Amino acid sequence: MINKLTKALLVFAVVVSFLSSTEAYSWQQALPSPKASVMQIIKTTEITVVYHRPSVTPPPGSQRTSSVIWGEGVPYSKVWRAGANNATTIEFGKDVTIQGEDLAAGLYSFWVIPERDEWTLIFSSEPDVWGLAYPGIDNDVLRVKTKPETAEHLERLAYYFSEVLSDSGVLYLHWEKIRVPINIKVK
Repeated sequence: MINKLTKALLVFAVVVSFLSSTEAYSWQQALPSPKASVMQIIKTTEITVVYHRPSVTPPPGSQRTSSVIWGEGVPYSKVWRAGANNATTIEFGKDVTIQGEDLAAGLYSFWVIPERDEWTLIFSSEPDVWGLAYPGIDNDVLRVKTKPETAEHLERLAYYFSEVLSDSGVLYLHWEKIRVPINIKVK
């Protein structure tokens, strides 16, 4: 038989556990740039993108004051981490081609250099990068070009797969009124 003190301690532990998990969940939802991921299998190759989702509307206390993303919040002609917080990562379970160029299986940090008419996509061998610290051109494994497209407004940055076929697909980076296609073909 459980005495009253043991029963009270058990109830207290359950309540504290519940409140802690609820508070942790609420804290994650309130983050200015919550963590997200997307995974797609093409043929037998698993492709996973892990990123943080900044908002077009500047969060309270942010250094960014404008809701203009391209050219202001994310300057043209400069390397950007393609997300917020940690650098965005992309992992390929097997060798692929990106925009027609070979890329070996592995985990990479993903960077971009946005321009009005053409973007440079960068896959770096240094996947564990916090903040804006681009690991440098010496760590680049692949650089390819793609053309941005006008799209419907999207408040939070998102990556998603579209046009998935038996051996290829298009991964999109979409934020504000721009989406950037990344053509992936499995070898």
